[in-house]
Amino acid sequence: MCMALEWDKIKSEPIKSYKIQGHNLLDLKEKLEQQEKSIAELTNTRNELIIKVDSLEEKITNLESEMKEKDEKITSLEENKKEAENFLKELENSLSNNNEEIKLLKEDILIKDSKISELEN
Repeated sequence: MCMALEWDKIKSEPIKSYKIQGHNLLDLKEKLEQQEKSIAELTNTRNELIIKVDSLEEKITNLESEMKEKDEKITSLEENKKEAENFLKELENSLSNNNEEIKLLKEDILIKDSKISELEN
């Protein structure tokens, strides 16, 4: 077991050779292999996450661009609507003025027809 090693003694004299039991070396080798495997798995997971993040960032950029285009279209349509409403008001005013003029002309015609009738009689 690794605990059987005198780590403090080894740290104080790292250049010195020590006798280590085979099972201690095997335990250290197994732990090292497990750590290397964990590092490889974590590296793979990290790489996959980087790819996902890149993909999501690209998607966000595309969606922001699409949203900007739609906002611009909405603004344009609102401006067109406002222009159409103003044009409609102008047409309504023009129609109202034309109707008033027609009414006045009809009254004038009636008056003139009446005078013509009087003069003919």
